[in-house]
Amino acid sequence: MSPPVGKAIPKGRFTSGFVARLLCEKFVLGRPAHRIVAALAHDGLHVAEGTLAGVFTACSGLLGPLAQAITGRNAAAGHLHVDETSWNVFAAVDGVLAAVVERAGGGELRGHLRAAAAGSQLAIKP
Repeated sequence: MSPPVGKAIPKGRFTSGFVARLLCEKFVLGRPAHRIVAALAHDGLHVAEGTLAGVFTACSGLLGPLAQAITGRNAAAGHLHVDETSWNVFAAVDGVLAAVVERAGGGELRGHLRAAAAGSQLAIKP
């Protein structure tokens, strides 16, 4: 008998297969968390949006190499489309969650995400 498959999130509630389903729902199908929660509730599983946020946060390290590969492939492309989105970037400022705005004088903070597309890849950066 072969050993059981390890979990994507050690000591997590969900199997690796279910975590893969959640990641596909979010990042392949582009569903917002509240719609994923509603779909799971329809199937009989009641999960809080905060739980999904925790799953996505825990998986960010697993998705890091993929994000780097997409960004690298975009950077090497012969033709690149770059555009600023209307999505606000939020950050904790003095302990309060606030929309980040561009600093006067060209500081580091930016108020919107920027999207770079090359071929079939899309990279989104603050």
